[in-house]
Amino acid sequence: MHRGEGVVIENDYVKITIKQDKTYTVDSVDNKPYDIIMNPFKYTRSDYTKTMEIVIKNEMFEEMRIALIGSLYGVESNYAVLKDRELVFLIEKDIFIINIDEYKLIKYRKIECFGDNFGIYLVNDGYIIHGEMEVFKLDYELDKVWQFLGADIFVTQDEKLPFLINGDRIKIYDWNGTYYEIDLDGKLIYDTYKK
Repeated sequence: MHRGEGVVIENDYVKITIKQDKTYTVDSVDNKPYDIIMNPFKYTRSDYTKTMEIVIKNEMFEEMRIALIGSLYGVESNYAVLKDRELVFLIEKDIFIINIDEYKLIKYRKIECFGDNFGIYLVNDGYIIHGEMEVFKLDYELDKVWQFLGADIFVTQDEKLPFLINGDRIKIYDWNGTYYEIDLDGKLIYDTYKK
């Protein structure tokens, strides 16, 4: 899927299409129309923001268009997961939970963490966040459960995939090529770090 086309997330009762609205300006009268505008952090025109267009189509073929406004520095993929009837959305350090039946923002928070965040992943009792400086877990209330830090940033200089959840293991490479394997409780199982 190409970035320009957006991302589609779906399950048995909903299809959600997400893409960035690069033309949206906070508080402008020239924006394209949305059914709902969600800006819980009260970003203004002078802030550096990113607006995500979220189109929710339910099993009755009803469609709702939502503009979700967050930090400019959010990632281009792996930014949303569906948990039952909730869309959990990550834009950098801004995290949102949207009820997809009522089209309501039910929880939002700024995450306390080091560096940028690259992706969110649903696990059986919370969310794993792949961050630049740390990998960490949030519970369903968005409270931090654990964090794992490496020797360098969790991005790679080569073709290696820097982050992968494989079963009950998280496999991570850092900038220097060090490999880490941790379990879903954040405990280190193995690494290639040379002291």
